[in-house]
Amino acid sequence: MKRKIILFFIVGLIIYSCKEKIDLTLDSSYVRLVVEGAVTDEARVQSVTLTLTSDYLSNKPSPRVSGAMVKIVGMNQSGQQETVMPLTESEPGFYTTQGAFKGIAGKWYKVVIQNVTIGNTTKDYESYPEMLSLAPPIDSLLLKSNSTHDKWNISVSFHDNEATHDFYMFNYSRNGIMQTDTISKIAYASDEYFNGQFLSLERVHRGITDLEYGDTVTEYLSVIPERFYKFLVAANAEAEPDVPLFAGPPANVPGNINNGALGFFNVYSVSKASTIAKHR
Repeated sequence: MKRKIILFFIVGLIIYSCKEKIDLTLDSSYVRLVVEGAVTDEARVQSVTLTLTSDYLSNKPSPRVSGAMVKIVGMNQSGQQETVMPLTESEPGFYTTQGAFKGIAGKWYKVVIQNVTIGNTTKDYESYPEMLSLAPPIDSLLLKSNSTHDKWNISVSFHDNEATHDFYMFNYSRNGIMQTDTISKIAYASDEYFNGQFLSLERVHRGITDLEYGDTVTEYLSVIPERFYKFLVAANAEAEPDVPLFAGPPANVPGNINNGALGFFNVYSVSKASTIAKHR
C-alpha cells in the first residue's frame, strides 16, 4: 500500500510538471532582400517583386522594398550586353516593364537591382545570368476524371530534345486562372533518364478536385535553368516535415542572387496547350 501511494504521488507530480507554461524568446535574424521575378519568351509585361525577410513566427506580410532601381539586361553568349529594359515601380515593391517584352531563345538574361537600403546600409544586387532555352511543343494534353468524377488528372506528351540536357516545369490554369501558384503545386522533371525520347507523362498534375465539366484547362510546359530546378527541389524538401522529428533547423534555399539576397530570377520559355473537361 505504501508503494502505491508513493507511485501515485510521483505520477501526479509528473503530470503537474507537464502543465508548466514555457515562453520561448527567439532571436531575430538579420534582414535580407528577397527577389522574385522572371523573363519568359511570351510577349507580356515582365515583373520583379522585392521584399524583405521577416521573423519565422511573424504573422505579418513581408515588408515590400520601394525606391529601388531595377532593370533586366539581355546578353549574348559572350556576355556582351545587348538590351536593357528598365522597370518601373507600379505598386510598392512590385516592378514591371513599361510594355510587353519578350525574351529570345539562346540569349542570356539577368536582373540588376540598385539602391536597396536595409537599415543603414545601401546595396546593389544582380542575378546570375541564365540562358533562355526553347520549350518543345506539347504533342497531346489529356484530362481524365476518376470513376466518381470528383478528381482529375492531367497527362502531357512531348518530344525531348536529344541535343540538350533539359529541365522542365509544369503549370496549369483553370479558365485562365493559374492554379499552380505556389512552389508546392508546381511539377518539375529532369530529362536525365529520358533524353531524346518521346514522353507521355501520366498524371503530371493529379488529384485535382476543383474542376467542373466545361472548364478550360491550359497546361504550360517550360524549359527552366538547372539552377531553378535545384531551387524547386530544395524548396520542396524544406517544406516537407522533418524526419526524424528533431532533425536540424531549416536552411534558406540557395537562389541565384548575389550579395546575400534570397530568391530567384528565373529565365524560361513556355509551350502551352488547352483542353476542356468533358464526360468520358
